[in-house]
Amino acid sequence: MNACLQQDKNKEIGDLMKQWKACVADKEIPHLKTKESGKPYQGKDFFCTDGFFPNYFEQPKKILFIGRDPVGDMHKKGCIAHFLDEYKKNNVNNGERVDENKFHSRMMYIAKGIINGGKTQAYYQLESASCIAKGIGLPHGISFAFMELSKYVDDNKADVKLINSFLEHSELTKTDFFKKEIKILEPDIIITMNLWELRINYNLLKQAFDGANFIPDIDYTYPAALRSLMIEDKEIPIIDLYHFSSIAQTTQEHFYNPVMTIINDEKFKEKFCW
Repeated sequence: MNACLQQDKNKEIGDLMKQWKACVADKEIPHLKTKESGKPYQGKDFFCTDGFFPNYFEQPKKILFIGRDPVGDMHKKGCIAHFLDEYKKNNVNNGERVDENKFHSRMMYIAKGIINGGKTQAYYQLESASCIAKGIGLPHGISFAFMELSKYVDDNKADVKLINSFLEHSELTKTDFFKKEIKILEPDIIITMNLWELRINYNLLKQAFDGANFIPDIDYTYPAALRSLMIEDKEIPIIDLYHFSSIAQTTQEHFYNPVMTIINDEKFKEKFCW
């Protein structure tokens, strides 16, 4: 990839994150208060930036993963820099290898499978998630972009109040931040993590992804739900799965196989020029 293009895209994402943070900076979060003063925290105290790994724009298929919300201290560096540090050390979530962490390992396997075309390697033939992660962003490895629905960091649990607060604070009827970010990233496919099945305010979610409609005429394998989203003149497929941290589902049956089945469906290929 042209190095100038990567720099330009990083600048565009950085500028958008600054604009977004400025929008929520002084908004109070009523249910979260400081121990010292008892006053509510503000949006600027929790904001975590999105982004993409190096060589993202050189991938045969550009993948955007969208999670619910960042956790821990991810806001200190932003999600991409935070993930890169963890992948290099093979140490995520304070001690787990990437292989042991369901959230990260599932991203690795799905990204590898999509980039391989969904048919060149079966799940059991894939290299370990830790090996995939070590090469992320390198010329010989894979790459993808990552976005959080909420940019407010929480304490490792899906805080629906915090997610809804962020969406409210973003004033999406004034600035369509999500579509602006997707436009910059130019993904060929979006993988979401159970965004439509949690207690997230439906009207706020609709504002964030206005026009993200189900595709009823294409068969999909439960539990993957297929939608599409128009960004200017490009129709982008969205596959919504269980949340990647879920312990009740298996990686092969509930994550990897459904995605590979969808992207190899002839109707899918025809509709999205895959």
